[in-house]
Amino acid sequence: MDESRSLSVIIPTHNRSESILHLLSKIDSIGFPSGQLECIVVCDGCTDDTVNRLQQLQVSFAFQYLETPGRGASFARDAGARRASGTCLLFLDDDIDPDPGLFQEFLEQLKGPNDVGICALLLEEEGTYNWNRLFLGYWWETHFRQLQDPLHVFQCEDVTSGALCMHRSFYEYTGGFDIRFRCREDYEFGYRLLKAGARLKFCSGASAIHRDQVSDQRRLHLRKKQEGFWDVELVRKHPESWQRWSLRSIQAASGYHQWFLWLAFGAPDTGDRLMLRLLSLQHRMEKWNWRSAWHRVEGWQHRYHYARGLSAQFRTIRAFRNWIRELPTVIPDQEATVPSFDYQFFADRWMENRFSGSYKPKLLPEGVKRFFAHHYWKHFTGNHNSLPDKSIPVSIVVCTRNRTEWLEGCLDALEELDYPEKEIIVVDNAPADEQTWELCMNRNVRYLRENRPGLDRARNMGISAARFPIVAFTDDDARVDKDWLKQLVQAFQAPDVMAVTGLVVPWELETKAQRLFEFSYGGMGHGYKRVVFDGKKMSGRQKLWASGMGVGANMAFRKEWFLQGGLFDPALDVGTPSGGGGDIEMFHRIVAKGFTLVYEPTMLVWHIHRRSTEGLYRQIFFNGRSFFCYLATAYLNKSVSRNQIVAFFLRDWMFGWLLKNLIFHDGKISRRLLLQEIRGLSTAPLAFYKSRQFARLQEW
Repeated sequence: MDESRSLSVIIPTHNRSESILHLLSKIDSIGFPSGQLECIVVCDGCTDDTVNRLQQLQVSFAFQYLETPGRGASFARDAGARRASGTCLLFLDDDIDPDPGLFQEFLEQLKGPNDVGICALLLEEEGTYNWNRLFLGYWWETHFRQLQDPLHVFQCEDVTSGALCMHRSFYEYTGGFDIRFRCREDYEFGYRLLKAGARLKFCSGASAIHRDQVSDQRRLHLRKKQEGFWDVELVRKHPESWQRWSLRSIQAASGYHQWFLWLAFGAPDTGDRLMLRLLSLQHRMEKWNWRSAWHRVEGWQHRYHYARGLSAQFRTIRAFRNWIRELPTVIPDQEATVPSFDYQFFADRWMENRFSGSYKPKLLPEGVKRFFAHHYWKHFTGNHNSLPDKSIPVSIVVCTRNRTEWLEGCLDALEELDYPEKEIIVVDNAPADEQTWELCMNRNVRYLRENRPGLDRARNMGISAARFPIVAFTDDDARVDKDWLKQLVQAFQAPDVMAVTGLVVPWELETKAQRLFEFSYGGMGHGYKRVVFDGKKMSGRQKLWASGMGVGANMAFRKEWFLQGGLFDPALDVGTPSGGGGDIEMFHRIVAKGFTLVYEPTMLVWHIHRRSTEGLYRQIFFNGRSFFCYLATAYLNKSVSRNQIVAFFLRDWMFGWLLKNLIFHDGKISRRLLLQEIRGLSTAPLAFYKSRQFARLQEW
């Protein structure tokens, strides 16, 4: 141990004289060099005999106490830290029983100036055994077992102020504990520590016993109420962190599942009485050994009391929802707000191999960062499936119309694809000028021109011209990933797979319209897990939800499928009165005929969402119109039972999606966008008729 370093142990306490004296006697018995140790006890609003007993205390190390006016543990810890003279600070709670080697282990871990030590706290509860103690003890042990994992990525939730050590200079540099916080002060401090570059270290060579009365359920429920209140304050201070806390699950509750919010905000007295009755019922459940029911009711207790804390911050549920809705749009500078412990680090490493220079997408959605970090780690550790040795040639079709500025970026990404045999086909659909042709003449692409307007007609021309057995499609406002074709071909290894779709993530989220589409409408993503849609095993209702199988900006088909299943319907999609629906009608047709479609998220494409609010409203308007036209096409083709199609239209789409989200509004889906979709639906029957007439006229 470095003798030039000294240790200041800071212990806040409140009316627990027996606990603090037991801890001080334990420290005295450790035998740590007295010249390098000082202990500061902060009596925070003590009204018992704590101060009198400390005045009479005799120990072998430097000792002092100070009194603070009962402003909470964070205020007391900060006051003790400012009084300390040691080069290193160790924060201990007064109910901690330290291991004899704890102090030395902490100092040995603090090698760098920004190192922060955390030790294992073993739970030794006081009180009678009950199920609350059992389940909380399980969570406690699981948490500290995860910290021991050498691959564990530390987060601010891992910072426990019960036994925390760091250099005093680093504590002062980060600003220390926020003295306003009465709860969540350790998480808030941990968040700032990690943003400042702290290196959290788990001190595996030492531990401490935490003597806490966790058997008291009422005390635990009161704690939940405090967490709800102070989570709001934490997010107000760090808006970019809101998805880390329980606010996220509370915000996601919808319909009757938000009963705890109605009670907490609308009838708190009734809710409190109900929770007390449920608590007494839980005691009986223990006697009757109804463990599942007990656990379910305890979850209700936690959600309700957490919501009670929220109700102390907001007058109404609407005020809370409006506050939550605004948070994703508060996106400060990315480099300044993403802490080092987040998935951004690994996501950036994943991105370095795909984009050079400053022109690259910004990873704002949390799910995208987690997805990239996960696949970076799989590649780094070698825990991934190897791609097949034999590659299949692929024809790539890009349909465009008067958007040369978008097409140029798309072709740049396609030409950089790491794949041995491919062809790029650009289909210019009813262009107004020759700019697209001039762009393609200077590139290694095949240029085709389809004078009849309609995206599906352009797709069909690309299919007819394709020379390879796999035909892939992307849009001119999309940017394919470096391994797009490798992952695409891997998904086609099973012979019964006729189509593959992939993940579409936002290239940028810089405008309000882009964030509204991604966060308040769902964007174009369909999750981060691989899904196999086997038409032989799906019900008619499942087959009709083709909009959940992928999007046209990222899809591929076996060319042989078009020989038996037919080409894209020219009466659908952009360029016709229907305004869309051609891609999902094709997905539906594949599974309706009993074939398999695979959604493969590693088959990745970036998409530039519409930047203007007017453009977004127009897009959602045509979503409502085109989905009806898709269902009407399925009705004409009798791809599934017509009764099932009518039932799906009324039950699943009209009520299950549009009216339900419009009436039982929970903040997840924007009402304005839903109204635009309903407007599109109102014009759909006439648009469907015009689309059919439009397609027939073009055939003449």
